[in-house]
Amino acid sequence: QNMTENNFDDIAQALIETYRGISNLQLAKYGVVTHICPLVDDTQDNTAVIGHALFVDPARRAGAVSAIVAQTAAIIGPVVLLQGGVGLIARLPIFTHFAPE
Repeated sequence: QNMTENNFDDIAQALIETYRGISNLQLAKYGVVTHICPLVDDTQDNTAVIGHALFVDPARRAGAVSAIVAQTAAIIGPVVLLQGGVGLIARLPIFTHFAPE
């Protein structure tokens, strides 16, 4: 199934249930976090991350850019998370022919 913004939550939830240890998945369209699954649950509140611009944040820019340049997953961290706590961030760039150059 192809992921779209409309079915992101369904696919993200399936991945979280399949691969234990993932606390949340985020979609950062053009480097700005637009979707998070789960947004809020019993263990986390990720609302503070919506709208976060990865390329503007000095603590996250290098990791986001390195994933894009390498065209593969990049692990960043440990880092202080915007929603609280400390964690590792895995970034996997998604390339589409609809994106600007």
